[in-house]
Amino acid sequence: MKSHPLLRFVLVRVAALPFTILAVLSISFLVTSVLPVDPAKTIAGPMATDEVVAGIRARLGLDRPLIERFTDYLGSLLGGDLGSSYATGQPVSGEIAERLPATLTLILPALALAAVVGIGVIGGYYAGRRPASASGGIVTVLQAVPDFLLALVLIVVFATGLGVLPGPEGQLSIGTDVPPKVTGSIPADALLAGQWSVFADAVRHLILPVLTLGLTYSALIARISRALLGNALAMECVRFARACGWSEWRVVRSALLIARVPLLTYTAMLLAGLIGGAAIIEKVFSWGGFGQWTVDSMQKVDLPVIQAIVLFAGGATVVVYLAMDVLSGLLDPRIPIGRGNPG
Repeated sequence: MKSHPLLRFVLVRVAALPFTILAVLSISFLVTSVLPVDPAKTIAGPMATDEVVAGIRARLGLDRPLIERFTDYLGSLLGGDLGSSYATGQPVSGEIAERLPATLTLILPALALAAVVGIGVIGGYYAGRRPASASGGIVTVLQAVPDFLLALVLIVVFATGLGVLPGPEGQLSIGTDVPPKVTGSIPADALLAGQWSVFADAVRHLILPVLTLGLTYSALIARISRALLGNALAMECVRFARACGWSEWRVVRSALLIARVPLLTYTAMLLAGLIGGAAIIEKVFSWGGFGQWTVDSMQKVDLPVIQAIVLFAGGATVVVYLAMDVLSGLLDPRIPIGRGNPG
């Protein structure tokens, strides 16, 4: 019995995952190992003697041959050990589990906001009219403003000037107790614990960074969706639907259905990019998530953390793209999957 092309495609991609991850971790290990910086000197400090630096290098195993270090690294990974941070001595896997929920709490609502704001229905539907010009101007401004500058403007206006939202002081106000950890996301944990004042405080701290990321990435989604919807609305089938007397809302909905797969593709790409792209905003707002941890680890030349971050980001990207391909095949069976065609 012939297998379904979509199932065969998924099985092939899943089977290829270990080799993809091996390539990612090999490249990341090689690149971080040949960096023109010495982690031992960074840890020891600028006033340390050569003997102290050599002792730290020996303690960390950095004086061993590269191939031997790489073999031990692979063995540790197969055992589920991502190593320990040079800076804190804590297991890297534990720090990822500790910080990732904070980043997901930030980027998921930001992506939803970007999709809502940037879907570009008005710009695509009213092509050549005033709303198109207005939306085009807004998109151009949002694209021209760097995300960190937009964050600073929002802080100055809403936190410093109006005083209606908290400034960049982290995920909670200073002195507020963190709710019991269940999911790792402070708003979700506060909600589960019934701590409504903590939940409200966490949401207020979430508004400005989510608004910054959402508006920044909405410009890209708006450009893409405007082009896709414009092309969909210009198709003969859509013009025929108008000629048949379809309502305008039904026409627009049909255009959205036509453009759903490429929109899904770009949204998945943004989700994968937001995991690392939120680093600057996390740093500005002292968020303490995965992105800020990445920046701090790079500044400290914390090699085990950097290698684990690259491995995690590469693996997450591959998984997101695989899920996107599968979902695209389910939404539109006409799309060729693998060597077969589900249609």
